[in-house]
Amino acid sequence: MMPMSMEYVPLTKPETTPDERTWATLAHISTLITLLFALPSGGLGGVLFVFIPFMIYLAYKDKSRYIAYQAAQAFAIQVIATAGYLLFILVGILVVTLAWAITLVLIAILVGVILIPITALITLIVFTAMLGVPLILGGFSIVAAVQTTHGVDYRYPYLGQWVADWLERQPPAAGSTL
Repeated sequence: MMPMSMEYVPLTKPETTPDERTWATLAHISTLITLLFALPSGGLGGVLFVFIPFMIYLAYKDKSRYIAYQAAQAFAIQVIATAGYLLFILVGILVVTLAWAITLVLIAILVGVILIPITALITLIVFTAMLGVPLILGGFSIVAAVQTTHGVDYRYPYLGQWVADWLERQPPAAGSTL
């Protein structure tokens, strides 16, 4: 298996129809829809929307490689990001709570007073990352949507090659038009 890397792969512009570009773009835009519903609800509101690109993939996997690939990428990034983000929230809250608990206990012997700025910095970093990570994911999705609107074969960094390799290993369905 080829290692995942950030090697430069030129963006190609395969022959695509307007319909293919529309469905590929919708698969990537669904990430923004997921974010819009997930952020206000702490991630839970977006769980159903994660499956929009998967449904697009299932509908087009035997009809268009372009749509199948773009939808599979959008689904993969949403699943990985959603699971990773929920885990990050849990670990982040645990770390911040533990840091403040240790600081408050050590205040009794005055050592904790020194830890207050450090703990406040840890809290600021964790909560800034909690707000920033979804914005970065949204940025990647906007770039992907714009690129696929123009018919470019967009690949997410690291993830794109992995999805392409996975799709190559899938057996063709009976009656496939590809």
